[in-house]
Amino acid sequence: MADTAKISTGGPVRRAARLAGTALAAVLFVMTAVTEVRASPNILTVLRKSPTTETTSADTLTWLITFSEPVAHETNPPPTPPDGVSLIDFVVDTTDFVVSGTTATFTIEPTTNSLDGEGCSETWDATLSGGNLADLNGTVTLSPVEDSEIGIWGCLGSGEEMTHAGPNSTNNNTFIVSNDGTAPIPEIGISAGSGVTEGESAVFTLTAVPDPPSDITVNVSVAQDGDFGVNTGDGTVRLTPSSNSATLTVGTADDGVDEPDGSITVTVKTGSGYTVAQSAEATVDVEDDDETDDTSDDKTDDTSNGLLPQTSQQDDGAEQETTGSEKEEASPDREALSAIYRAAGGDGWKENGNWNSSRPVGTWYGVTVGPDNGVTELRLGNNGLSGTIAGETGRLGKLKMLYLNNNRLTGAVPVAELGSLSSLEELALWGNGGLAGVIPDDLGKKTDRAALRTLNEVNGGPVPGGGWFPRGETDVFSYSGWNGVTANENGRVTGLDLSGSGLSGEVTGALSALSALERLDLSDNPALSGELPSGLVDTALAELDISGTGVCAPADQGFVTWLSGLNFTPGENCGGNGAEPAGETGGGGCALVSRGSEKGVKFALAVFAVIAILGRAGLRKGRKKSVFPPGLLSG
Repeated sequence: MADTAKISTGGPVRRAARLAGTALAAVLFVMTAVTEVRASPNILTVLRKSPTTETTSADTLTWLITFSEPVAHETNPPPTPPDGVSLIDFVVDTTDFVVSGTTATFTIEPTTNSLDGEGCSETWDATLSGGNLADLNGTVTLSPVEDSEIGIWGCLGSGEEMTHAGPNSTNNNTFIVSNDGTAPIPEIGISAGSGVTEGESAVFTLTAVPDPPSDITVNVSVAQDGDFGVNTGDGTVRLTPSSNSATLTVGTADDGVDEPDGSITVTVKTGSGYTVAQSAEATVDVEDDDETDDTSDDKTDDTSNGLLPQTSQQDDGAEQETTGSEKEEASPDREALSAIYRAAGGDGWKENGNWNSSRPVGTWYGVTVGPDNGVTELRLGNNGLSGTIAGETGRLGKLKMLYLNNNRLTGAVPVAELGSLSSLEELALWGNGGLAGVIPDDLGKKTDRAALRTLNEVNGGPVPGGGWFPRGETDVFSYSGWNGVTANENGRVTGLDLSGSGLSGEVTGALSALSALERLDLSDNPALSGELPSGLVDTALAELDISGTGVCAPADQGFVTWLSGLNFTPGENCGGNGAEPAGETGGGGCALVSRGSEKGVKFALAVFAVIAILGRAGLRKGRKKSVFPPGLLSG
């Protein structure tokens, strides 16, 4: 308090000095504000203002342009600057932008006069009207002129012209004008991500302009310069109306072999429902990281993780061989299995009996071996795996069945390594939401077969028991003689007719892994219950029948919207507690689908009315990142 009192009761001279200092600072501040040379203005964003949609038949088009600071307009310039202050006389007008694709009249006006009505504004309306807009079918584009002479001309200071045309961020500078009622055909281009080191995944981005009016499947071709274990050849990527871009991830293998650096190239191929842009090819460089020196120093004693020892210790310390049923020749896959264990957090698995021990690998949990002790089956579904899928999985040369579904695995799927498994017939990766990668049809058909086996094991029924997985199949992907199964020429399952087949239990989520599935009939299986897998929205499904079952739809508006676009026959006895309307929660937290409830019918009609307005926008969520064939990773 003493210090405060001393300051507040200073003498007249000190008070006068403080006042004088304050006044001088104010004068200097005003002079600085008048003469300050500010940073050059930039265009921050160009947004569609009216209409807000890209595709339109409107006769007037307006963009909203936002600058980084207020700029001046030619028809309402700011006041004359004070004497001695030099201001640059650059203003916004129609010569600062280029309009292409139309003969319409172009005007540009400030949306507000942000500085005391003196014609300075950060936001501007750029409008096209008249001309040929009423009859046009094409793309209209607004672009700023490079090095445009747009300055702040006294709005905030001495002003500088624009250093670049921008925009810095969002640039919605096109309208697709359609007056003949036909949707424009999107053009597909591709861009490459940063270079990678072998063992990492190369990333490519496919972009559609304009947004696709419906789902489109884009054909791509993957090639490599060098030998990095890339799964080369043809594949597909799906784009949806809710997103105009998709990410394509291509894995590489860290092979331990010294070799020249190389690259991965992805090319957009022609297909149905789109055209190919000039930017149809993109390349990511791949760097080899292997040393040229001898690798003998890497041969260490891994007795702590069970890679080497094939013996056990007696109490007296003497060594003896394992005997009886546990005696085996050295398995060629022991080291690869141990790498899988480490990469997927084996210490935290629900079941990991004998893993990384000296016991025969055929006794390890989930592992089945053949006569030569090579691993033929690895079944670790729903076992608490977390981490990544080890590239060493590709060394299991005799592997026929790989089940890693319904775990917490993340990262890139080692597509190249899995694709090298010539004996592989069944692949289950669904239910791992953190995985990413492009799965070609050759692996997709193996996913389909795994999904059918899971359906057979979980939901049973006389149809799967009568004709599925017959002995002695010569072509395991033809499904010849399989009751209720239809497949295409690539071995992908496109139809399942399981009506009246005695299915029971909660419907398996494996159905969502059938990404090429177009028709699914589960009708007349009254013992079948549970929720439809939410991942079905990412399949090619067009027809769905769950009548005569206890199956219900997830309580998610997006799923209900998706159902409205199908040839859908709902159930009549969902949840076992009486029928309730779709969209309300009942039973086990499902949206119940019912014919028999008047309330349900009214609710359904209301939902469909909303759907008619909104269309199918936003119906498949998260598809930007997911570049798997639809449904592969759904649970």
